[in-house]
Order: sequence, then C-alpha cells, then structure tokens
Amino acid sequence: MLKNSSLNRRIREFVTWANHEVDRHGLPEQPIAEDPHGAIGTSRLRRSLPGTSPDAPVD
Repeated sequence: MLKNSSLNRRIREFVTWANHEVDRHGLPEQPIAEDPHGAIGTSRLRRSLPGTSPDAPVD
C-alpha cells in the first residue's frame, strides 16, 4: 500500500507529465491548471475528476 506522501508525489508528477504532453501536442486550452485552493492531492483528486461527487462514498 502506498503512503499518502507517495500518492501525492505521483499526482504532482502526473500533472507535470500531462501538462508537458499538452504543450508537446499544441493544446494550450487543455492544461491542468493551478488550483487556487492548493495542490491537488489524494484528498482532492477525486473531486477534480469529471463525473465524480465529493459526497460519493470512497471505495
């Protein structure tokens, strides 16, 4: 099982990679933007995914 710190690092690395791919493919309208409420981590990732609800039970 991964620790929260490892998951948060992987999320940050994913955002960096995804934004690099946006640049590489010339899609400036599709980056993962900075969040004014702080870093996207394990406690906030699910709420940022389309079609999910912050009130939904965690699996």
